[in-house]
Amino acid sequence: EVGVGAFFNGQRFLQPACLDWEHKSFFPGDIGELTGEMGTLVTYRGAEVIFERTLARVAPQLRDGGYVGYINLNLIANSEGLWPLEFTSRFGYPGFAILSALQTESWGEVLQRVVDPTSTSFATAPGFAAGVVITVPPFPYPDGYDRLSKGLPIILDQLLPGDLQHLHLAEVAHLHGQLVCAGQIGYIMVVTGVGNDAECARKAAYARVPRVIIPQMRYRNDIGGQFIAEGREALQRWGYLPV
Repeated sequence: EVGVGAFFNGQRFLQPACLDWEHKSFFPGDIGELTGEMGTLVTYRGAEVIFERTLARVAPQLRDGGYVGYINLNLIANSEGLWPLEFTSRFGYPGFAILSALQTESWGEVLQRVVDPTSTSFATAPGFAAGVVITVPPFPYPDGYDRLSKGLPIILDQLLPGDLQHLHLAEVAHLHGQLVCAGQIGYIMVVTGVGNDAECARKAAYARVPRVIIPQMRYRNDIGGQFIAEGREALQRWGYLPV
């Protein structure tokens, strides 16, 4: 399973397109409840083949419909071809937060390019970004959250310089000088890491996660692992990724 996404400015897709590998199940090894997403590996490099064979082909329909914005196509890839599963015509979460770690322009600058029909590209960094979703009980269920985890302190005293920009807060409140768990379900934040390859991005993210301290915090410990172990080699062998 792989996703390809890009911004469409009403006339054309902006380059580069991105690739993403989502981890939707709650537990490591892709078992347990489907949560939406527990973490993702992304890159703005190497998407050319998958993009041209799939998402690029709907550009005429998007242009005719006056579409402006981000759009993602989730796929199954195998030796026989690329098999579309679903379009997502909005920002994906936490995907957009993880992609922002590779964007060298602000969101304001990126979105300005998206609404400019003459634009063709936006600036991104090479390499990969990995994002790990931090949750507290009873996520992914809302029942019991107020009693179990809402209001728990979020302690960031151990952060190193540069860490804060890699914490993408979600259900968090600032009360009496203290960050606490808030919201309705216990989806607290996304922690990201970047690197020249998937291994380095994964290592950077998981080095940062323990510096966030929340009682009862939970997260998957295998984000990006399947891609590193076998997915990358398979996609390269089938000709979908550069070697």
